[in-house]
Amino acid sequence: MALEWHAELEPPLGTVLACYGSGWVARGIQIATCGPSHVAIVVPNLSPGQHGDALSWVMESTSLSTLPCRYRGRRVIGVQVHEWSDWLVGQERVEVAMLNKIAALDEFDAAKLTRVAKAILLDECNYDIEQAILSGTNFLRYLTRADASRLFCSELVMTILGRLSLASIKSPQRYTPAGVLRELRTLAWFDRPVRVIRA
Repeated sequence: MALEWHAELEPPLGTVLACYGSGWVARGIQIATCGPSHVAIVVPNLSPGQHGDALSWVMESTSLSTLPCRYRGRRVIGVQVHEWSDWLVGQERVEVAMLNKIAALDEFDAAKLTRVAKAILLDECNYDIEQAILSGTNFLRYLTRADASRLFCSELVMTILGRLSLASIKSPQRYTPAGVLRELRTLAWFDRPVRVIRA
């Protein structure tokens, strides 16, 4: 298992990205949940040849990105995709949790991930600000109902992992970004998160 990940390399498909920001909202989430303030996931380039030459994209749900979504060609609030190198510039500290050799995605899995990611993206899901606020609480988020029209970052990641049969698809709205990492530690499919090292 790698002890670090170099920024110039695109992480493998299915990799979960954990971000630690320094803004007051990010710090509040980190302190309250003892973990990252944001998570994202690596998916295939959903339209190779039309939107850049990258083999993969970072898929996330956020209201803070200033980058235009690579698929839609404009800035959006909610589910969006970006090239790894572009996305990484706007992040302060990132850790990657990669699928281990046993669970590494084959062509069939990659094709399914493409279908799942594209279906979510085409739904134009909004950002779930309610879950973002409640992610800093210990119990109130359990009182909310799932809403497929809007997704918090951890809901998006757990929904995709659930569709790939890599995690339980039940109640993805109950996960915080820190909860996602804790769930990954209980699964046999992911290596321990390692920090991204920049040149």
